[in-house]
Amino acid sequence: MLKFSDLRLTDDFVKKELPFFNRPNPNPSYRRRNEAKMTKKQRQRFTSSLKTLIDDGWFNEFVNIHGNMDYHMHTCNMMTGRCSLMGTYRFLAWHRVYLLKLEEKLREVDKRNFVPYWRWTKRRRFPKWLLETAPKGMKMLNGMSYDVRRDIKDPSGLPTRADMKSRLTLSNYREFTLALEGMEPRGAHNTVHTWVGGTMNTMYSPADPIFWLHHAECDRLWYIWQIKNPDQHPPLTGKDAIMNPWSNRYKDISDLKSLPYTYGQLRV
Repeated sequence: MLKFSDLRLTDDFVKKELPFFNRPNPNPSYRRRNEAKMTKKQRQRFTSSLKTLIDDGWFNEFVNIHGNMDYHMHTCNMMTGRCSLMGTYRFLAWHRVYLLKLEEKLREVDKRNFVPYWRWTKRRRFPKWLLETAPKGMKMLNGMSYDVRRDIKDPSGLPTRADMKSRLTLSNYREFTLALEGMEPRGAHNTVHTWVGGTMNTMYSPADPIFWLHHAECDRLWYIWQIKNPDQHPPLTGKDAIMNPWSNRYKDISDLKSLPYTYGQLRV
């Protein structure tokens, strides 16, 4: 088992932001931006567009996709407690597709939209501009109603830059995705879910808008890692490579040059 002490802080490839022309896709359709640097209008546009999707019921149905843990999008199934390598290998790709599906819908409401990312290693607090955006009257798959709630912890509980830098030095896909998800060593992605608490600690975590900013940050870290490790991929074949319930395959979203977006910053 990989131990945290085995991770070395030897690589500084992410210390400086890559020049835009050196990025995998120099001409993306749009850029995902740091939520801390968004303008007031950009924030209002995002929350207003999200509210549109909430009010028409689309968002609730979309959240419930994640509520169905049979899609194997995590190492461990929150419903059954069973863990599998297939979930490990699908974690990053499945959530990349999930982010894109929401982003596509938001851009249908307003083409200027994008899913921002929350750099929890640097901005070590819950984004204030999202505090009042907490959907109410959501419906679980079994029909039970719930409101999004939070139990935000002390900032010291969030992952640090050293934590993330250490994970980015890993060159093996399996080790990297386990470390980023927070399985071996524990922490990272899982820690942020626990830190926010409440709904974020359930399989209906996407109901909390912070879920999307958190997963955009996880995707950004994978994106950075992919630049350095372009030949490292999960051994997904056949049906396992299809990010159900959609038809997108792993290969559709693994090539950074084919993605419609890039990131405003490419450093930890």
